[in-house]
Amino acid sequence: MLLIKVRRVYGDRLVNETDSGRFDEMVGRISRNFFEDIDNAELQKQPLTFTTFAIDTHGDSKVYFSIDSYEKLKRSLSAKLLEYADSVLRLTPHPDPNP
Repeated sequence: MLLIKVRRVYGDRLVNETDSGRFDEMVGRISRNFFEDIDNAELQKQPLTFTTFAIDTHGDSKVYFSIDSYEKLKRSLSAKLLEYADSVLRLTPHPDPNP
C-alpha cells in the first residue's frame, strides 16, 4: 500500500520521461532496502492497483484488495460501471425510433 501511495502522491506529478525513470529507480532502490524479505519484482509488479469495490464484502466495511492484472481491472471496472448505471442512473433503453 505504501508503494501505491508514493506513486500516486509523487509519481503522478512527474511530466517527463527522465524524471519518471529516475523516480522509478529511486522507488526500486528504497523498496529493496526497506523490504529486503520481499521479492522486488513482486513489489514492482504492474498494475499497482488497490480498490474497495473489486470484491463485494457484503457489508459496510471497506477493505482494500489488490488487482494484479489489467484484465481483472477491466472486468472490475466494467462491472462497477454497469452497477452504477443500473442503480444510480436507472438507465432504460429507449425504443428505436426507426425500426
